[in-house]
Amino acid sequence: MDVKKVALVIALTILIAGCVIQEKPKTETPTQKISQIKGFPVTITDFAGRNVTIEKPPERVIVLQSYWAEVMHCLGLDGKIVGVSTWIGKDVYLPENVRNRTDVGTVSKGLNWETIVSLNPDLIIVGWDWPKSKQEEAIKKAEELDIPVIALTSQSVEDNIKVVEILGKVFGEEDRAKELADWMQSKLDKVKDIASQIPEEKRKNILYISVPKGAGGMAYVYSKGTAKSYIPELVGAHNLAFDREFNTPYPKLDLEKIIAYWGNKTDVLIIQGYDREKLEKTVEEIKKDARWREIKAVKEGHVYGIFVGPEGFMSWGPRIIVGVYQIGNIIYPEYYPNWKLVADELLQFYGKEFSFYRTIKDSFGREVRIPKQDVKAVILTTDYEILTYTLDTYEHVVGVGKYHTTNPILKVLAEKGRIPKDLPNLGSLWSGVNLEELVKLKPDCVITWAYSEADIEKIKNIEERTGIPVIAIDVRNLDDFYNAIKLLGEVFNKEEKAEEVIEEIKKEINSTVSRTSKVSADERVKTFLMYGVKGEK
Repeated sequence: MDVKKVALVIALTILIAGCVIQEKPKTETPTQKISQIKGFPVTITDFAGRNVTIEKPPERVIVLQSYWAEVMHCLGLDGKIVGVSTWIGKDVYLPENVRNRTDVGTVSKGLNWETIVSLNPDLIIVGWDWPKSKQEEAIKKAEELDIPVIALTSQSVEDNIKVVEILGKVFGEEDRAKELADWMQSKLDKVKDIASQIPEEKRKNILYISVPKGAGGMAYVYSKGTAKSYIPELVGAHNLAFDREFNTPYPKLDLEKIIAYWGNKTDVLIIQGYDREKLEKTVEEIKKDARWREIKAVKEGHVYGIFVGPEGFMSWGPRIIVGVYQIGNIIYPEYYPNWKLVADELLQFYGKEFSFYRTIKDSFGREVRIPKQDVKAVILTTDYEILTYTLDTYEHVVGVGKYHTTNPILKVLAEKGRIPKDLPNLGSLWSGVNLEELVKLKPDCVITWAYSEADIEKIKNIEERTGIPVIAIDVRNLDDFYNAIKLLGEVFNKEEKAEEVIEEIKKEINSTVSRTSKVSADERVKTFLMYGVKGEK
């Protein structure tokens, strides 16, 4: 081949090779890559009325309100949270690894912006309620730092569903968000359906207040402008505070004004508190206070406390749906299902560790499922009623057994006002339990003495026909007696008190044995103890 031709072929080969090398795929720019993420960028309108564009699913998020951290948890987004407000560290409905994220302070007392910047967030979630001026400052500061920020709040129950949908869109988790939002909406629709069936003549006027400072002190009244204040309206009642105009959603009023405004109209008084013991004590004090008895609801005994502390459900976020059912149960117990069943459904979104129920074993080794807290029980055996009283937890008894009124100890306690006089009587395991009345009471469990397999068969029949679990306790000796106290302590979350009672009993027994051991054989009285059932030989 001609040298020129060879050179030409070589040159052409090199040229083609060079072209092929230069034709390698172009590197995508970050902007091009973002545009390929399905559904992004997205633009949402937050509760401050701001249009916020999110270019890609956030990966490093700072959350400044626990309610919305809970929504993120339910959507499986814990791993994206890098910073939290101080209050989130106290939210028992969040896993420990979220509660322990870097603390960036609070909007009301001051945010640590140096820490926030060091976390390199690509989204901040802030509230839009109180104090609004502080939240406006936080939004402005985030914008100056070029950090995307969205403001969320809850002025109605429905707003909480809207928040779930917004966060689902922001994080590209719309399917998960839809599942939770649909559940919340279905439960709310059920409430509206129940409320529509309540006859006009049965509709009640309610007043919703905070725990007052002292029995006759000032109390916040829940009026227009808060999600909680509209809940009584949702369940079919009327919030009397809506009949007056106030310049705040939480007017602070003294007892005199409360009586003057609504005293003769209030059918039900609901008191909310963040401290369970203080709340229960206040409710009992108000029931007995002559000044409060000027209010119709107090005079008629329709005063109820609702716990809104860290473990409560009257809070923003998904938990508020359970709070709606709690209020429904308080005002119209004959219409609304047990709110604890709704709580158990909700907490499945939170994960197994947040299950509302726990399992205990009764004296027969039977597994019984009861709520983790605030157990309401029907106790059919007087001995176990008395033990429940000694554990300082008799307020959880909602029904009693056949022999309640004839027991001398319980009669004295009732006469002295230590226990209620008019608890519903449901019969006994042996003479028969009034199942219709039992179902109406909606207790979390029934507690009864049981001795044999035949008794267990009766118990199973009660459980099958009512759906209410029964705790069977058998006592045949002193050890069984101690175990019964421990079991009741476990049921009512009074384990420490149960141990104290057992130690006190042991001390008394040892003291008695010590004294009687000094009695000579000649001085000892011979006795015969017989236990029988009326009608049996």
